[in-house]
Amino acid sequence: MAHVHDRNEAYRQTQSQIYGLQDTILNSTRAAKARSSRQDTHKAVEVSSKSVLEYMESKYGTPKKILATFQYHSFKEANAEHTILPYPFDLYELAMPRPFLPGYSSDKVNCLVNVKITYEDLKNSFEGRDSPRSSNNEIWGCGIYTDDSDPVLVLRHCGLSTNDDNGSQRTPANLHHTDDVSGTVPPAGTPFDVETQLLLMPPLQGYTSLRQFGILSRPWEPQTGALVHDGLSYGVYKIKVTPRDTSIANVSYKDREIDTSKWQ
Repeated sequence: MAHVHDRNEAYRQTQSQIYGLQDTILNSTRAAKARSSRQDTHKAVEVSSKSVLEYMESKYGTPKKILATFQYHSFKEANAEHTILPYPFDLYELAMPRPFLPGYSSDKVNCLVNVKITYEDLKNSFEGRDSPRSSNNEIWGCGIYTDDSDPVLVLRHCGLSTNDDNGSQRTPANLHHTDDVSGTVPPAGTPFDVETQLLLMPPLQGYTSLRQFGILSRPWEPQTGALVHDGLSYGVYKIKVTPRDTSIANVSYKDREIDTSKWQ
């Protein structure tokens, strides 16, 4: 009988190595938690995921493959067929929407996912309105997060703000550039949009809690009684900031039209 190749066999064989590397993260994060309690909540505490990122690069190489590009939606998951909620609304779906990212399998580790986020969604998350995932504090981990964590909360937890007062390590899953941000976040009140690349990573033994930039992430640690997380992890790999052109925002559509009848 011919040998049947299991494409996940190599992945499973390396889990103990990945879990071992996680001890470094968990221990450093616990120490950081103790320090953060004595610091201002808006100051970042450096937690390094370098050992895991170095292992991933040695195992899988530099991330290159982009699986998909999604437009963020506050109430719907990324692969939803329709972005408009049907009427009458499901109140549970409004209050407890499904996680935004799809549940990718282990063969997608080290791939990238693009997520486009509007200024309005980012602003709503800060203000706690029309943003149920933010209101529910759906974020587990620090630097490396569970795949059901809200991308907007994760960006905020990494130091992205709606004004030019931002953190200095907003892309902690990028081994060689921990603040790989193209474009500049404008002053407060100036609209802009964000496109972020998220790096899919293996599941971890546990995800610890840490307060950063006003957000306290939640723990997911089996030793506290929680089940082992059965999905992948992800981290912020790259951010692109695109300011909006507001130069004609107050000009009516009619005034924007050009009369070509007098060009003869």
